[in-house]
Amino acid sequence: MCNNLLGCYKYAVPSIYVRAALNGDGMPDPDVSGQILSQMQLLAESAAKNAGLAEEYYIKIKAVSVKTPYIENGNWQIWNSDEEKFTDSGVSALGEKGENGNDGKSAYQI
Repeated sequence: MCNNLLGCYKYAVPSIYVRAALNGDGMPDPDVSGQILSQMQLLAESAAKNAGLAEEYYIKIKAVSVKTPYIENGNWQIWNSDEEKFTDSGVSALGEKGENGNDGKSAYQI
């Protein structure tokens, strides 16, 4: 269960296998150890970067989800998370004018 207020992130780190050295002491050769440590460092940096990006996207998505679009000057105004303000989408909120239909009964009159 996740109790983190900023959301929960999961990052799967690929397995790194360390084989024992042929000399029998159970430790890998120094050059192999260096390669493994370099791989581990790269994986840790990648995980940290991905966690940062996930948090950034979470904050933007959360902001957009609570900023309800509205109509102004006949167009939809939508939240722009980069500028942190509502902007004119250029999309008209008015449909095309249709033909008048026959007057009928409303749901309350039926």
